[in-house]
Amino acid sequence: MKYFRCGYCGQPINENGDPLTIDEINAASVDWNTTELNHGNCCLQSQAEEQSRTVTREMAMDACDPSLEGSKY
Repeated sequence: MKYFRCGYCGQPINENGDPLTIDEINAASVDWNTTELNHGNCCLQSQAEEQSRTVTREMAMDACDPSLEGSKY
C-alpha cells in the first residue's frame, strides 16, 4: 500500500485520499515526513475555498482590468 499525506492538513491518507484511522497509522511503518503530499478528502472544504478565490470575469471588469480574470487572490 502506498501512503500519502494531505497537502492541506498533513493527515495521513491512502492513494484514494481517504484519511487513515489511528490503527492504520500506527500499524504502518512509514516515515510520514517523507511521504508524498496529495489532496485528501479530509479537506474538501479547504479545496473548495481555494478554488473560489479565483477572480471571475465580472470581478475583473468591475476592477477595470480584464487581465485579472482567472488570477488567484
